[in-house]
Amino acid sequence: MTLVLCSVQDQLKCFEEIKRVLKPGGKFFYLEHIIGDEGSTQQTIQKLLMTGGFWPFMADGCCLDRATDKTIETAGFEKVEQKKFQLPIPEDVPITFKVFGPILKPHVMGVATK
Repeated sequence: MTLVLCSVQDQLKCFEEIKRVLKPGGKFFYLEHIIGDEGSTQQTIQKLLMTGGFWPFMADGCCLDRATDKTIETAGFEKVEQKKFQLPIPEDVPITFKVFGPILKPHVMGVATK
């Protein structure tokens, strides 16, 4: 599953379903954009764009202010291994990605084991 947990209505419910269909020891691999670090300019802009539902309306339900990295740690998996990183933005991308890319840079990738 990749870059979809930002748009599900209830992440914990989604993780419960993932755990239900995984066999014991089964692995869930994920890559998701997440909210920026506490107090960062990224986080401030992300929260501002979420005000009044602007960003979800413009981006098909995407929520910029989700701490998926923290949510998955509390979802009851036996083991969670993950790494946070800033997605690099190449110089030759369209102007829209240059404008909005910086707010989408915080990412997490990992493996959750049932």
